[in-house]
Amino acid sequence: MSRPSSTRTVLFCPEPARGGPGPLIGLAGRSMVGHVLQAAGAGATHLTVVGADDEVAGHLEQTPGLKAPDRRAGRIVEALADDAGAMITVVVRSDTPLLTPPTVARLVEPVRTGGYTAACLGPAWAFRSAELSKALDGGVRDSADLDEVMADVVDALETSGHPIATVSAPDDDLLQVTDQIVLARARAIMRDRLLRRWMAEGVTVVDPATTWIDADVVLTSGVTLLRNTELAAGTTVGAGCVIGPDTTLVGTRVGSGTRIRSSTCEYVRIGPDNNVGPYSYLRGNTTSGRGVIMGSHVHIKAATIGAGSSVPHFAYLGDITIGERSNISGFSGTVNFDGRQTHRTTVGDDVMIGAGTILVAPIEVGGGAYTAAGSLLTRDVPAGALALTRIRQEHIEGWVESTMPDSPAAQTVRRLRLEHDGHDED
Repeated sequence: MSRPSSTRTVLFCPEPARGGPGPLIGLAGRSMVGHVLQAAGAGATHLTVVGADDEVAGHLEQTPGLKAPDRRAGRIVEALADDAGAMITVVVRSDTPLLTPPTVARLVEPVRTGGYTAACLGPAWAFRSAELSKALDGGVRDSADLDEVMADVVDALETSGHPIATVSAPDDDLLQVTDQIVLARARAIMRDRLLRRWMAEGVTVVDPATTWIDADVVLTSGVTLLRNTELAAGTTVGAGCVIGPDTTLVGTRVGSGTRIRSSTCEYVRIGPDNNVGPYSYLRGNTTSGRGVIMGSHVHIKAATIGAGSSVPHFAYLGDITIGERSNISGFSGTVNFDGRQTHRTTVGDDVMIGAGTILVAPIEVGGGAYTAAGSLLTRDVPAGALALTRIRQEHIEGWVESTMPDSPAAQTVRRLRLEHDGHDED
């Protein structure tokens, strides 16, 4: 008997129970069906999908590295009956996202080595395709229930004297996610798997129960993850970084030696040796160079920040380019949206933006320039200049008592006057 080499995967997508999770529900940053195909379909030369609706089919067609599926809306027997020649047919379900490549390899091995016609592993099966086709011709029920069809196929093969292997695997690998309770359990299992993998490679996870990372996240040995940390959507973190507590990184690249505390970063590139947070929000493809500070309560969007620059606290910077070694003092911000479109602000190297400065874009502040605290700037600032737009401070003496004589403020003024007069008499 020849040993089959190529593999066909038949993916069965059962209709979820009312309120239950469907094939596209997320699990560690990947759909349930995506996890199944990562385990069972990555090396397949043919993929047949049974029972998928238009949304699931469209998702599978757009999955990188996955062969375009042969979609079947009809019964399971029809999908299994296609003669795929001397190949192995692997049958899996979309609601088994904890299947792993080693478990599927263990399922396929008895069939691949030529000793068995079929192998069973809970909700997954492997067959020699030629013998499977013959068994299907022998009166298997044309049912919409995969378990019924598989039971009939196995009975037909056993009746014909074909050897069938029963394969074992950890119970977690075979978990069928049929409701929200089981989905929560599956997410916790997947989280623990991923964290164990990274801890084995030298990552410190202080509180695994509150740390969540997606399957496509990449960490480096020496990273420390503190409590309540979530890393998602292909985030990468360099060596020596400390992330957390209370931090979410989505699609973010973090350079080595950076510290991020109590912040949210979405699709940004943070340079090495940066200090971010606490309570910062970075987004919109923001990038920073080495040694940048983006401190407490700053909101930064679509910004490019040069090495050694600092935004220490309380600022909004949108659509801005900042040079190297510049400082944006607290309570400063850009006015970047005119109601129809955004405009950019450019700040040169070695610039000092005074506290409370408002930059109305489009505007450019030249290298080495300073702005006085509290300035509202609408025109470009030349290099090396001091820009200020303050109104001269004036005092209207007695204004409180004359306009609101019965107010607490007026009473305080009178009390202070009496105290002052008493001191003068002494």
